[in-house]
Amino acid sequence: MKTKAYPLSAFTLVEVAMAVAIASFCLVSTMALLPVGIASNKTAIDQTSAMNVLSAVAADIKTTPGSSGTVSSTRYGISIPPVAPSGGTSTTVQYVSEDGQSFTAAQFASGTTNAIYQLTATVMAPSQISVTSSSHTGPRGTWVTSTNSYQCRSATQAHLQVSWPAQISGSSSANSVETVVSLDRN
Repeated sequence: MKTKAYPLSAFTLVEVAMAVAIASFCLVSTMALLPVGIASNKTAIDQTSAMNVLSAVAADIKTTPGSSGTVSSTRYGISIPPVAPSGGTSTTVQYVSEDGQSFTAAQFASGTTNAIYQLTATVMAPSQISVTSSSHTGPRGTWVTSTNSYQCRSATQAHLQVSWPAQISGSSSANSVETVVSLDRN
C-alpha cells in the first residue's frame, strides 16, 4: 500500500523568532508611553481641580454684598476694597486644599494642613470719575450754558491665580491657572 506524502506547512524557527521580536518591540514601545499618559492625566486632574477652586472663589466674591467700606468674602476671606475717588487694590493669599478648604499662610507654614494650592487674589476697586457736559442753545448768538455732572464708575476687577504645588509666598510654583472676574458692585 502506497501512501501519499503531503507537504507539511509550518513556520520555521527563524519566522517565529522574527514574529516574537516584532511583537516584543511593539509591546515595549507601548509600555514606554504609559508614564507619559499617566503624567498627562495627573496634570489634567490638577488643572481641573484648580479651575474648580477658581470657580468657587469667583462665586464667593460675586456673592459678597457691596459696602461703603472694605469687606471680606464669606468663604475665602478675600478683601474687597470700596469704590473710592482714587480706587484701591487689595491682595489676599490663601492656601486651599483639594476639597476647597482655605488656610492662612501661618497655618500652611505650620505644616498641619493638606493644602496643595496657593490662591492669590488681587481685587482692584474702580475709581469714581466726574464727567461734566455742557450744551449751548439759543437764538442768534445768545448762548445759554447748562452743566450736568455725572459720577461714572467702572467694574471691580479681580485677578485670581491658583498655583500648585503650594509654596510659601515669594516662591514660584511649577503650574498655575488664572482668570479675571469683573464685578458690577455699583
